[in-house]
Amino acid sequence: AYGQEVAQIIEAVNVMDRKDRTIKTLTKEECMFAYRSSNFKTIWLHRFVIVSLEFRLERQQSIDHFGQGKYSRKQVLWRLRDKGEGFSLTTIRNAVLEIRGEKSMILCEDDP
Repeated sequence: AYGQEVAQIIEAVNVMDRKDRTIKTLTKEECMFAYRSSNFKTIWLHRFVIVSLEFRLERQQSIDHFGQGKYSRKQVLWRLRDKGEGFSLTTIRNAVLEIRGEKSMILCEDDP
């Protein structure tokens, strides 16, 4: 929703193997992450317990891939243009939250 999927920044997954109760580290390639899918949902179903994740984050994130999710690039970019804001993951996130709020898609304490 904010211009990227978590699978894009996962480097490794630390798991406990239920078969032999050992801790293992699986690479993102081994996990075969795809949109709402991975080996954890298919061939490894019920085999592993995810203990932790290792992420690779960048200080300056590119938004070249933005707009491939639920909210159209055009919808969010218009919002940012109208506000005169630059393009960063933070401003994109805020624009998406505003759009969701207008559609009553988020919980808000002051919303009756």
